[in-house]
Amino acid sequence: MFISQHECSYLKSMLSLFPSAESRGDYGSLVALAACVKSILLLNDPSIIEFIVSDELIFEEVCSALEYDRSLRDKANHRWFLRERAKFRTVALMEDEELVASIHRSFRVKYLRDTVLRPTMDESSLSTLSSLLTFTHADVVKGVTASPLGTAGKGELNVSYLAKIIRILGRDSEAICDLEWKELEDVLPDGDIDGLLREQAREPETDLSTVVATGRYPQSQDLSTVWKQYLAPQDDSLPSRRLRRRGCLSFLRELFNMVRLSLQQSEKDDFFAVLVPMEVDLDYETDKSNITSESEESRLVGEFVDSGSSTKSEQGLDRSGFGQSRTVNLLSLLGTILADPKIDLSEKGSALEIISGIVMHDPGLLRQRCLDSFVAAKREKRKVEKYFDPMGPARPHANEKGQVILYFPPNDLLGSLMFILASETDSGVLLQVLEILKAILDNDMITDHGPMGVGFFDEIEGIPPGTIHSEHHSAALGSPTTSSEQNQFLSMFYDHYVQWLAVPFQHKVLVPISRIPKLTLEFPGDSLTLQKLVERFEKGPLHEEHLLRPVARDAVRSSIAVEMLSFCVRHLYRMKCYLLRSRVIGNVLKVLTNPGALQSSSGERCLTLAALRYVPTQQL
Repeated sequence: MFISQHECSYLKSMLSLFPSAESRGDYGSLVALAACVKSILLLNDPSIIEFIVSDELIFEEVCSALEYDRSLRDKANHRWFLRERAKFRTVALMEDEELVASIHRSFRVKYLRDTVLRPTMDESSLSTLSSLLTFTHADVVKGVTASPLGTAGKGELNVSYLAKIIRILGRDSEAICDLEWKELEDVLPDGDIDGLLREQAREPETDLSTVVATGRYPQSQDLSTVWKQYLAPQDDSLPSRRLRRRGCLSFLRELFNMVRLSLQQSEKDDFFAVLVPMEVDLDYETDKSNITSESEESRLVGEFVDSGSSTKSEQGLDRSGFGQSRTVNLLSLLGTILADPKIDLSEKGSALEIISGIVMHDPGLLRQRCLDSFVAAKREKRKVEKYFDPMGPARPHANEKGQVILYFPPNDLLGSLMFILASETDSGVLLQVLEILKAILDNDMITDHGPMGVGFFDEIEGIPPGTIHSEHHSAALGSPTTSSEQNQFLSMFYDHYVQWLAVPFQHKVLVPISRIPKLTLEFPGDSLTLQKLVERFEKGPLHEEHLLRPVARDAVRSSIAVEMLSFCVRHLYRMKCYLLRSRVIGNVLKVLTNPGALQSSSGERCLTLAALRYVPTQQL
């Protein structure tokens, strides 16, 4: 094609006419020029479109010309958006120029397809743009998961950009929890808790990002803001860490959307097979070459553990494992984030969207991860049982007022989903959690037509995570190894989690105003604040305790809990055993005795209808 010859010189010549026509105010020429540029784009020639989206200056000139498209009711303002609003934000500096170019090319293709041409075109007219976007997304996924040049064979998983993002997310999540808890301990008992919470939730008024010039013209300051890298603040303050945590979740959400929409099935299998079980070392980039003695290493470990306070080893507690390298898994890390009562709705949505992407691909990956974490927690319980149960409470423990503290230990993904079901008020988030739980508990995926077999707590000791199989256990169930693994997951769920589904009907739920650090939970004797919290919860009135907030009754949340209980009836023997041991049916029936439910809000009516559906299913 003539237009694509000589690096699209014809298109370049045409675009060179735009500045003079606009300066003269020649509207007729501008409209004709916009029609010509649009016609060239709709030729669907791959070489032309590739040339436009690969050059930032040509792309901006094309968008400038299309501002005068006659088919638009009002003049567009693409240049203002590209130069003032759109920004390429990063949490960690991207040094791979090919990866940066692929991300920019992806943005330009999407902007052309969804913003510039979409108002007047249909999908068939933009087929080349859609195909190019698919290939560009594949390049981006490959770029963020591959190790940089010169690092092959040196632990590829720990040096890729994706691992770097997960590492930053893990570090900042731990540090945010420690900083927020330390501030609460400093303010209590007579300080202004509400004022502190407002101060912690306040967003920075100015953009503290660092501008890094990138692209083929780093020396030019006339480039639009979208083609420069805006690096998130790298200091250790609480607002900066929160910005980085939000940025990491946004990056992961976009990455999983690319994988879901653009990769082939075999590529998706490889991506999830590597990512889900991947353990990222949080201390990978820590330079320990300057540590000259064991005492210096202990000092550094203590500073990390207690946010600057003195080490705890002087108090005679067994903490021999804290000096080892720390690793984090993506799913466990997302569970830790979801269990934080202070994260905002956008962060919850990002985390749940990532989990949904994994569940939609293969629910077994999430079940396997939950089983591995549970086995690891059982072993940890035998080591530190005298301090704290790292597996969390298996059943709600209520005080004399019928109140329950809702908490789950860090890295417990399934517990975090239960936490949201019992405390969240946003119906969209609740429905998303409901769909995730249904997918991993669906008996089309989990065979449960035989006897229950042995419980998860009665299994053979010494089974390592990831290999939760045994010939003895498989023989007892009379099923293959996969059936044994599936039954173990259901046993874990009904032994340790199902009781929390009925909490909104049985107790008044209290949640901490801030996530309690893992070290404080494992060694509660070191925290006077936590000791007072537990003591007042057991004996004193609630209004004297500032660290707990009651969860208001919500009909939508209760109806979703009833829906989940109705769904679990397919697990026949296990659900029947749970119903016989609990009073959940009686609590659900109380909903039907409310005479004003049908005349009240739509949420109350949904709860009543859910209860009506629930009761007959339990008689089957």
